[in-house]
Amino acid sequence: MTIIDKIKKEFENCSANNCIEHTKDKYFEILDDNNKKCFIVKDKIIKGNFQVKNQNQNEISFIAIDKCLFTIDDMQKKCDFALCNNYEFSFVEIKEPSSVSGRKALRNDAVEQLKATIEYFFDKKIFETFKINIEAIICLVGKKSYPSLTSSKIKRVKEFQDLYSVNLIEGNFKIY
Repeated sequence: MTIIDKIKKEFENCSANNCIEHTKDKYFEILDDNNKKCFIVKDKIIKGNFQVKNQNQNEISFIAIDKCLFTIDDMQKKCDFALCNNYEFSFVEIKEPSSVSGRKALRNDAVEQLKATIEYFFDKKIFETFKINIEAIICLVGKKSYPSLTSSKIKRVKEFQDLYSVNLIEGNFKIY
């Protein structure tokens, strides 16, 4: 049984909602449409919020989590999506701050959403029989980059390691 099989078993609406998509594309983007589930952008005219470089063109599974595995009726805040292959599983939450001052609140919200999703997956023992690297990615959409190491960021990274053995990072791309 694969991780994807376990997810499909745990989330009965997964297949009906088309929450999982597989791709071997060398490069693709993911768009968070706030009113719908995240999706892989197929149209080169539309730009996504998160980029994926799949250098060896191995199969990557995209899993729409918010508004797909979890619906609005679930009333639980969860992260936007996940990406995985046989070795890595990445939870991703996308936030679009309207100002620099809004980044902190959105970052904190992203952390809580990632925690809730990770805890749910751990409670359901999704990863129990797999040796896989798990990471959580906060994607803050914006044009400028800001200092990468602050004491609060270091504290969050340590908390994710201590609580979940999960690497917490910030960025708008993933390289396989």
